[in-house]
Amino acid sequence: MYYLLLMTDSRPPKKCAENATYRTAPRITLGTIRALSPHRFRHPPVKSPARLQTTLARLIPPTDRPHAVPLLVITERYNAFRARHARRYKDRRLIRQDFTVISDDCWGGKIYSAFGLKCHSPFIGMGFRAKEYLDFVCHFHDEGALDVLGTSTREDNGFHQIETRHAQLQGMHYDSQEEFLHAYERRRKTILWDRVFIKIDFGKKNYTAEDIARWNALKFPNSIALYPDLPRFREVPIHNGVALPGWDLDGANQFHVSCRSFDLFEWLNHGTIRWSFSYWFRQVIFMEKVPVKRFLLMLGVGRIRYPWH
Repeated sequence: MYYLLLMTDSRPPKKCAENATYRTAPRITLGTIRALSPHRFRHPPVKSPARLQTTLARLIPPTDRPHAVPLLVITERYNAFRARHARRYKDRRLIRQDFTVISDDCWGGKIYSAFGLKCHSPFIGMGFRAKEYLDFVCHFHDEGALDVLGTSTREDNGFHQIETRHAQLQGMHYDSQEEFLHAYERRRKTILWDRVFIKIDFGKKNYTAEDIARWNALKFPNSIALYPDLPRFREVPIHNGVALPGWDLDGANQFHVSCRSFDLFEWLNHGTIRWSFSYWFRQVIFMEKVPVKRFLLMLGVGRIRYPWH
């Protein structure tokens, strides 16, 4: 089984006519899975490197000194290429741009900001207590389940809170109780009840094995369960579960980590959990602000020489 690896030719440049210019393109080779981290690629490989080679070749500018291409020039080409195609890529992949995300932390809000979409969820910039979250997602469709029963402020961390029938909403990113309450009341009127997506993170403190068993029994459609890639989470299959080798407690950082491990567009379009190398490759280029040098190193292994070395 083979996977695409990016390598570049480290041999000295060939002699050429005076003032000649030519392009030094990345050389794509096929390497074995043994050369890779066991957590990096665990899915079907890409069969042909031709398209990837053509795409990356556009980032290398013509030069008469192929082994001394300034990194700044390549970075400018890389950023321009990404800006030109990122919006087109997102619009082409995302079938519908209206949906409601319920998340137990800041992860859900990052979807709207990453895509530049109108927010249709009141559960943005807030969090839930682990012991209340599953009760909330089970009953949030009920009449009056989202009504505000009271407000308060926690003394230990200063978070503003909204009391509902099944949970306390923790406003972690609001400066005042009035701002939190106004945003919640305004956004809950925009919920798309037929397009609800649910996310839970079992790596967070206070989630138990009983919570995982309950999640598996509920089998929510359009749902996803994130968890650290640790042995204790492999004992029982988790419904729509995605293991994250680089799990992060912060929800905003977790969004970028998790999007490399499952196809976010496929989930929002069809509610299914999938992954492919082509998705990962485009995700890194178009959706993440990864420096060009780091991006190329992510594709290669071992000691690699690039034209700007």
